[in-house]
Amino acid sequence: MAAIYKFLNGRPLSEAVEGLPGVQRSLGKYAFEIKAYADVFLVEARDYSISIGRHIDWDAEINVHKWRGGKGGGSGWDVILDDTAGDGAAYNIEKGRRVEFYDDETGLPMGAMEGLALLERAVQVVADRHRKELR
Repeated sequence: MAAIYKFLNGRPLSEAVEGLPGVQRSLGKYAFEIKAYADVFLVEARDYSISIGRHIDWDAEINVHKWRGGKGGGSGWDVILDDTAGDGAAYNIEKGRRVEFYDDETGLPMGAMEGLALLERAVQVVADRHRKELR
């Protein structure tokens, strides 16, 4: 019967594996591929908004950040929708927001925004392209 070790050199096995150079290269490759697709989706959203005559008042961009853990170890890659407007604007772009109030004169909903799901769609495209690798 085989023994399964959950630790390697005092670190959890998952942390030991994620720090391997080959694993980090693969994660970086996927992160930048996700960024590329998200950039395309962001440009398409801007172009579409301009084509229908809507004013774009957000200045968003997709960024990739590599991080390293503290005492517990660990490292990874994050693909982030950055927005200079702040105040949850990037979250509103990705997920949308509910109706904030109704206009007294027109009765129309105000402040609502449909989410673009840029990052979600980009992750799905990359996952579909690399389905066999990721299993």
